[in-house]
Amino acid sequence: MKSKRYLGLTFFGTIVGALCLILFTTLVEDVFFKEINYCTSTPSELTFKTLALLGAGSVVGFKSSLLVMRSNFWPHIVLSAAVFVQLFIVKECPLTADPIWYDALQCSFLTGGLWLGNYSAHKFPLAPV
Repeated sequence: MKSKRYLGLTFFGTIVGALCLILFTTLVEDVFFKEINYCTSTPSELTFKTLALLGAGSVVGFKSSLLVMRSNFWPHIVLSAAVFVQLFIVKECPLTADPIWYDALQCSFLTGGLWLGNYSAHKFPLAPV
């Protein structure tokens, strides 16, 4: 693959992946599970929210991997770094009542979902090569 096309696909996959990550995490955290927090929710609600973040990460990882035609991991590396930067910069504000370990667990599941989506895209038989 030519280097300009390679860089273009990587940049495009990263930007689209970041926008999809924002969209899907906003849907999970602010629409579907809006009133769920660690202090007042049941363990099953917390589990469903965490698994929904895993699913959102899987969809984003799958899309990003298909956009770069399974040729590199740079979009996933950038998105994983963005998730952990978001954890340590944005979550440090006292706006959330959740403990830091619970937020770290959710970010870990989101990052794991990104890489699970990448793995599933590599195993998907109809994906472009």
